[in-house]
Order: sequence, then structure tokens, then C-alpha cells
Amino acid sequence: MNPDLVRYILENRDTYTHSAIVERLTAAGYWLSEIEAAWQAVESGAVDLASLETSASPTAVQPPVIPDDPLASPPASSPSATPQSGAPPSGGPPRRPSVAREPLFWATYVGYLVGFALLLYLSSYDDSGGVACLVGLIGLIGPIVAAVIIRQRIPAITLGLAYGLVTAIVVPFVVLFILAGVCIVALSLDENPIR
Repeated sequence: MNPDLVRYILENRDTYTHSAIVERLTAAGYWLSEIEAAWQAVESGAVDLASLETSASPTAVQPPVIPDDPLASPPASSPSATPQSGAPPSGGPPRRPSVAREPLFWATYVGYLVGFALLLYLSSYDDSGGVACLVGLIGLIGPIVAAVIIRQRIPAITLGLAYGLVTAIVVPFVVLFILAGVCIVALSLDENPIR
């Protein structure tokens, strides 16, 4: 359970709706499971603001504030500035760092692409084609199964596998369409030369 989420919910639950706070926290990059765990802790009465203040260490790093957030301070005259209107509270929760900045994401992404390409290359030496089909299926279905299994525990690996899979599927088609376009243009120039 993230104490920053609990603190944020405790400070704002009497002013803003449940859905507004959840929407704001998901926009800040928190996982829905984390938010719901924090809500359950708050609703059950297991934590309160006083216990969070006493458990916080004096050397704890303060989370960054979201700069240039249009929802951070709505004008006083706007209807969204009124309590229980559904607008996110001012100040907002800290943004979670992007998963794409983690080395584990890049290692998974590049590792999947290199491993998949290497497996396809090595399976191309099989004359029957059965191994190539099997390797291709494992390379496409394997990351989906792995991402489903570890999606909440290690988001960097999940996104690395997902982006690697999308790249492995999209890039060959883009290259194919570019080559097809070049061939079509070259063939049309042979039939109708420019004068």
C-alpha cells in the first residue's frame, strides 16, 4: 500500500467524489489496483492521517509536484471548483515516473526483439518449416501469456514485452508496404516514362 496514495485520499475524500480522486490518480500514473488497495485501507479505518504522519520518516524524499497541471487550481468562479463537483483536488498527487525510463523496460524490449529475431533466424535452417512455425507461435504467444501473468507485479517487463511484440509485428509490415510502394512506382515508370 502506497502511503502517498492513502494520504492523498484521506486529505481529499471529504471534498471530492470517489470517481474524481480515482480519475486523478490514474491520470497521474498510478495503477488501479494500487488506488483500490489504498481506498480499502482508508474505508476499513486501518489507517488515518495521524498514523501516516507519525510513520513518515524525516528523511523521506518528497514526491514531485505536477508542473503546469491545468486541473491543479481551477478558477474560483468555475463550477468545477466547488466541493463534490467531481473535479480533481488542487495540487494533485505526485506523478509516478514513466515505466519507459526504467532500464528493465528497455532490457526487456530490446531483449525480446533480439531474441525473437535470433530464434527466427536459427529456425530458418529447418527445411520442413515446422520448427519455424512453432518458434513463431511461441514468440508471439509467449509474451502475451507472460505479460498477463506478471502485469501488476512488474509493469516494466509487461510493457517491454507488449511494445516488443507490437514492434515485431508492425515493423515488418511497414517495411513491406514501403518496398511494395517503391516497386509499384518503379513498374509504373517503366510503362509510362516521364518525358
